[in-house]
Amino acid sequence: MKDGTTLLAYRAEHAVVFDSGMIVGAEITPADTPDTQSLEESLHKAQSHLEAAVSATEIRDVAADKGYHAPNTLNELDEHTNYRTYIPEPKLLGGRNWSKVTRKERKTVQANRRIKKGNKGRNLQRLESEKVERTFALVLKTGGGRRCRLRGIEKVQKRYFLMTAACNLGVVMRMLFGIGTSRGLQGMMRAAFVITRPSKSSWRYSKSFLVLQIATSNI
Repeated sequence: MKDGTTLLAYRAEHAVVFDSGMIVGAEITPADTPDTQSLEESLHKAQSHLEAAVSATEIRDVAADKGYHAPNTLNELDEHTNYRTYIPEPKLLGGRNWSKVTRKERKTVQANRRIKKGNKGRNLQRLESEKVERTFALVLKTGGGRRCRLRGIEKVQKRYFLMTAACNLGVVMRMLFGIGTSRGLQGMMRAAFVITRPSKSSWRYSKSFLVLQIATSNI
């Protein structure tokens, strides 16, 4: 900053189950951490959260934005996990330089490119844009989680877990009761205010009516 101070910045990652819209992973990392370096660890933590919740859900297909695309990342996921990736490839000026890419990494990149162009890959990319970005909007914008006064990544992580838990609670409420959106209570309060707030003419009538009733009861 101009006054010599430093503003600490972090980046948040969401792992979302497309079927339910539940956030199963919400990791906070330093802002200078590349997306490609944190993908595998974030997926492992998301799977551990599912196992801790005694859920039968197992991560198989992974859809992410193009910021997570890298030959070495795709190769590590292919070697260490059973995940099938559907990650769009960024457009590089002049095309990709395959001279610095191993043969194994090239095969994984081509396999990801091939399955991403299928119907399933396109559907997953559409759901990724819809489901994941919605959770970011709910937590960061509507929930006010973009700015934090806490110091230290551990404290920020704890706070972010609470915010994503509240977002998941809204999903559960919508499943059980049909209500629970971020602005649902705000809309209900506005509707109640409109119903209970009388107009000027009706207020005069109701006031005189109450006075009449009191006078009659006194007699």
